[in-house]
Amino acid sequence: ASIAAEAAQIAGVAKVITVARAENAHALAAVLAPQIAQLAAGYSHVLLPSTTFGKDIAPCVAALLGVAQVSDLMAVDGPHAFKRPIYAGNAIISVTAPADRTVVATVRPASWPATGNGGSAAIEAATVDVALPTHTRFKGLQSGKSD
Repeated sequence: ASIAAEAAQIAGVAKVITVARAENAHALAAVLAPQIAQLAAGYSHVLLPSTTFGKDIAPCVAALLGVAQVSDLMAVDGPHAFKRPIYAGNAIISVTAPADRTVVATVRPASWPATGNGGSAAIEAATVDVALPTHTRFKGLQSGKSD
């Protein structure tokens, strides 16, 4: 609830969708991806950050939607045209996604300036009725010690 309230205050955000399920207590791509894919119906773009978290979920969502994922967007040239780095950032290429398909992409947050607050988006609780996989489950989290 607190994260949704923070997201609703970001300038330019029109709506924040929340999903409350016990299975979401631990962020697992195999569990979150089917829910995100179902919520993507009616949206043209599904964007996730180019972080380990986003890069874990995005390919799963793209596969469930039957589309190719676009990675590491650093510029937008049009609704389906983007620029992304290749060769460890030594070259930039233009990528065009099919206009008739949902775009699933990871976005490099450092490529854009931070947006301010001042928004007042509606927060909508959604119910996602989708079967979740049973082959993946959270077992625990451990941190190793290092000198």
